[in-house]
Amino acid sequence: MYSLKNIDSRYQLEEHVAVLSYVEEAEEALSNPELYEYETDSNQSIELPAGVSATLYTPDGLVTFTSDENGGIGFHRSLDIVYQDLYELRRLSDRYMYKQPVFAGSTEIVGIYELSIPREIWNEEVEVRQMYAVMLFASILIMLYAGLLWAVQRKLITPLTDLTIQMTNYAKGERSGSIETHRSDEFGRLYQHFEQMKTDIDQARAELASEQQKKEQMMASLSHDLKTPLTAIRTYSEAMPENKYAQTIQRKAEEMQVLIDDLHAFSMLERVSESFLWAEVDIEELFEMILSDYEVWGSSFDLSYTVKILAEGSIKVDVKQMQRAVNNLMSNAVRFAESHVFAVVVEDENRLPASLFPEAVDAVRSQQRGGGMQMIIQNDGVVAADNDRLFEPFYQGEKEQFSTHSGLGLSIVKKIAEAHGGDIILIPCPGQGTVASLWIPKL
Repeated sequence: MYSLKNIDSRYQLEEHVAVLSYVEEAEEALSNPELYEYETDSNQSIELPAGVSATLYTPDGLVTFTSDENGGIGFHRSLDIVYQDLYELRRLSDRYMYKQPVFAGSTEIVGIYELSIPREIWNEEVEVRQMYAVMLFASILIMLYAGLLWAVQRKLITPLTDLTIQMTNYAKGERSGSIETHRSDEFGRLYQHFEQMKTDIDQARAELASEQQKKEQMMASLSHDLKTPLTAIRTYSEAMPENKYAQTIQRKAEEMQVLIDDLHAFSMLERVSESFLWAEVDIEELFEMILSDYEVWGSSFDLSYTVKILAEGSIKVDVKQMQRAVNNLMSNAVRFAESHVFAVVVEDENRLPASLFPEAVDAVRSQQRGGGMQMIIQNDGVVAADNDRLFEPFYQGEKEQFSTHSGLGLSIVKKIAEAHGGDIILIPCPGQGTVASLWIPKL
């Protein structure tokens, strides 16, 4: 590949010869003295070699013809410029220029013509070189851009992606290998902090699990230790002569037994995977079994009791825990009802019963997530003023301050619902009653 300087030297003779032939050809066409007579309405046409342009001047510098499309005919140019470089073939960067006078006779100048002859070979090579230069520049830019992308990918995106994956896996509880911490930049320090955070959290979790295990052992031991003397107290109180003191002892022993049972159940729910026995059961059969005894129990409180089971299909539950949750909800509903308790089991796709309090419809529907079942319990009792706190452990409303209940019933229901992937809500309906809705996903 030749440089521009080599090309200039290589083609100089060939180009010079070609230009001279153009000059000779143009000289024949421009030797007519009449071409140099200026006429305002003149529209001359001169045949010149292809690519060659010409400008004709009178001896005093008036332009009588030009190949330039922009015109200029009828204008005077400086005589110094017009008569400069006569008979000299000047080579410019993209063309050759040549001036020559035209004579009438042997001495009288009638005009001067100036030729502009393009350097075709040179121009073509220059265009090729320009194209190569543009391609080379574009290639360099592409390489720089690719290098920049690679550097950003290696130094920024890849470390961030790795850290994101590690954080996501750790948040899900999935164990994965440690990321590199030998880097000395900001990401290296960030990795070190993340690994230290994982270590601290794992230690905290281990300590929490150990404390939880100790608490459960303590609760189990306490429950066992209390049941033994409690059984003796109940036995001796039943053997005592029937009087108000014996009745008080028996009643308080029963309260103590309820508290111990609820406390033990609440502590066991802290470790779902170990305490739950999962089974796939038919929804209709499950709730018929759980709710069958409440009609008799409700009549003992002078309450009307209605049950409807509209859901079908199967559900995966711990039967014992589900029975405990429903029993706690029904006991609350019966205990606070004035005259009526209504319980219905529906699927998300079912229409809600018409007897449901209108104020509770929107909240019940918003609880549905699709593919689940709801047990809705409604009573016409007093609406709790502190509804938001009723799921807190050991919390009792104003009406329960002197009751025989531990304040753990609704907390236990909430834990059981969440362990099954569902939830529980209480909907106060002032002037009407309260609605409890337990939602559990189906299989």
